[in-house]
Amino acid sequence: HQHQHQHEAPAEAARWDANPRNAFPPEFTIVSIRARPSFDHTIARGRVTWHDQTFTQREWALQLGRWEEAYPNIVVKTQRGKTVVKSTRHETEAQRGKATADPKNRLFCWEALPRNHDSSLPKEIREHFREDSYGNVVSDKATRNSGLCFFDVDHIWPWSRGGRSVQANFEGVQWAANRWPKSDNIVPSLDLEAMQCGLSMAQLKALVAHAKHKAMNKSRGANWTHNLDKLVYWLTHGPSKDHALTNFALDTNRTTDGAALWSFFEAWSKRADAAADVDADEGRKTDGRIGSRALAAAAEDKTQPTVPAPRTLAQPVIHLSTNHSMVECHGPATYQLRAVLKGPSLGMTFDSAEDRKCWFKRVGPNAGEREAFVHELELECAKQGVALKGTGEAKTADARA
Repeated sequence: HQHQHQHEAPAEAARWDANPRNAFPPEFTIVSIRARPSFDHTIARGRVTWHDQTFTQREWALQLGRWEEAYPNIVVKTQRGKTVVKSTRHETEAQRGKATADPKNRLFCWEALPRNHDSSLPKEIREHFREDSYGNVVSDKATRNSGLCFFDVDHIWPWSRGGRSVQANFEGVQWAANRWPKSDNIVPSLDLEAMQCGLSMAQLKALVAHAKHKAMNKSRGANWTHNLDKLVYWLTHGPSKDHALTNFALDTNRTTDGAALWSFFEAWSKRADAAADVDADEGRKTDGRIGSRALAAAAEDKTQPTVPAPRTLAQPVIHLSTNHSMVECHGPATYQLRAVLKGPSLGMTFDSAEDRKCWFKRVGPNAGEREAFVHELELECAKQGVALKGTGEAKTADARA
């Protein structure tokens, strides 16, 4: 297997942000900070392609680990009276917030998104709804922070790792995708499926088609303009932030059934409004996961198309596997603990290969060292309310190689 020269992290990487003109590390370009890996599992040991470079899966995991080590979180917290001020070398958190909220920067990010030329969609939808680079539909009409199609001005190279708040480092990303899966992760390490957590273009088309279908059914007294206005409102305004749809793709099981999606929104909006009334009258906090309750409500209404059954909530679980030199953590709950897993206490690295998607840590052959690390991992999981299960044999790229 032949591959191109690996992208090595330079020794001076930790000091790259000393120059205020650097919006991101000099070893990256305006193109490579956005580049995502592609995986080919038909080749022995797998092959990963990133920015015209090729790696084995093991080499790619090591490369991600090098970047994590070279470009850590550099945010400094300073106590100023009763206020804690967060800052990097050149910017405070307040300066970052001012830049990302600046209408000029929001317009820049919106105009950078590819225009929607789909002739099957009405003009209002084509003009005001586009896809971000992760496949989430966003809208310049979504001015409310909790609206499903609201977008954030995202730092492509994370601010917490020294990225500057300038347009060269800005991109419009659906708000929930930016604040959770993206967070302070660098683009090459992202789980692209998790990043597409908002409304997809296929779902938008299905909703528009269903709105037209409803308008043609005169017995319902509905009309096209009314239905379109209702749809735009659902996508751009929505209820209060407490009841925002933080993972629409998961809540709807990514269905493209227009009738099911319409029923979902009607039930979700009705119940969210009712919950808001209860909050106002009784001052009682309610479950923000309105999406799951809306699924249940739609399923109970036998006269309406049903949507997939709601997920059963249970204690999150991380699955552990070990061998003589490796400890691995698998499962969706690792996302909840990502900050802890990659933190200074555990120092684990994420392997984003399609058949892997796990956190791993190399440990010495000494059983005592491995047991001590697993014990520390158990304590950290317990603090977060996550169960740690299993002691199976690790199957890392390193172990297979």
